[in-house]
Amino acid sequence: MAIVEVRRHAERSGPTESGSALSAAGRAMAERLARTAPAYAIVAASPLPRAKETATIIGGRLDVADPALLPDLSQVVQVRTIEEYVPLLMAGERERGLADEQQGAWARHGDATKDGTVLVITHGGVIELAALRIAAVLGKDLRGKAFSYCEGVRVRYERGHPASLEVLRL
Repeated sequence: MAIVEVRRHAERSGPTESGSALSAAGRAMAERLARTAPAYAIVAASPLPRAKETATIIGGRLDVADPALLPDLSQVVQVRTIEEYVPLLMAGERERGLADEQQGAWARHGDATKDGTVLVITHGGVIELAALRIAAVLGKDLRGKAFSYCEGVRVRYERGHPASLEVLRL
């Protein structure tokens, strides 16, 4: 059984801050999570600096910067609630494709460890889309605000397939 913890990156820095891809508040948020984080078998992140830095802080290291965790989000509408992603997913072939790509990336990282916990740091929008697809397979109702910084989901995989889905809020 593998567990994949998928979180949105911490708050990114503004144009006036230097030396970090994250704001001071974002670094502090990631550091708070790191204090209670489990020992991760694998720490993966999108190749963007804000995701890599978040992963390094929470996971204590970065094992892989995975381009599959950085899909083209330029055409995906950012919304305020998970429920608002449902019609996008139902009507949009592109959104379904993004969701399926993300699910595949998450499962691949889980398969790499088999019995450990994996940390995946990615971006808002794709987490909701992929989590909704997994929730549908599990017959689970997924609702609430869209994921904010460092929030996301924990997926337990059995024999390569999602067996449970838990929302991670701060």
